[in-house]
Amino acid sequence: MSEIIDLTAFEPEPLSIKMKSGMVYNIPASISVQLMTKIMNLQKKAKEVKDPTETFTVLFNMAFEILSLDKSKTVTMDTVRAEFDDLIILRKFINIFDDFMGKSVESVIPQDEIPNSKTPLEKK
Repeated sequence: MSEIIDLTAFEPEPLSIKMKSGMVYNIPASISVQLMTKIMNLQKKAKEVKDPTETFTVLFNMAFEILSLDKSKTVTMDTVRAEFDDLIILRKFINIFDDFMGKSVESVIPQDEIPNSKTPLEKK
């Protein structure tokens, strides 16, 4: 009989974030490739945009996608605007999410096993 490997054992703990309102959002560490790609595209767009209003719109959309990962909550753009009325808090939230996702991946896959994770100079 073959061995059964339980992949759920590799799922890291979720990230719990308490907002100004007191609401706690639980962000899972396992995210679909499709959603992660969408968030990464929003991050790229936020860096490229020159207009401050458009930058805020992109950042709010990114925060919306991240908070919506907590399936126990109903998230709207009004929720996002209320929770992130301070740019510093919004940026910090996105940075915390980035760090969390990076650590989640590293906890399962060692950095040296991730394709293209090293610069060409490091590979020599």
